[in-house]
Amino acid sequence: MASALEPPPPTVTRPPGSVAVLVIALFLSLSVGATGVTLSSLPRAAWGAIQGSTDPVVAREQLILLGIRLPRTILGLFVGAALGVAGTMMQGLFRNPLADPGIVARRASRAGRDRARA
Repeated sequence: MASALEPPPPTVTRPPGSVAVLVIALFLSLSVGATGVTLSSLPRAAWGAIQGSTDPVVAREQLILLGIRLPRTILGLFVGAALGVAGTMMQGLFRNPLADPGIVARRASRAGRDRARA
């Protein structure tokens, strides 16, 4: 039986449009680059990889989109998720909704490094 003094359970809220922003950032990450290969080349590169195409243009698009941009995008998603989890863990550990790296004596490590230089 819950007492009247217990706080309500926390709810997860997501800002409106955050999923849309993530999807747009995903497509921009895949389509923007110095090589001129755009997002419209992605289906052709994926289909060429499935069929085993020997066309040099498709092979170039596969290398750029599937070998460079897609792994970079996936890695960025994982790093962002890891940073979010680390921030949430700090907030839970210190029971402080405004927890930041300064709480864990980040400045103290800088002081130790300055002493080592002297």
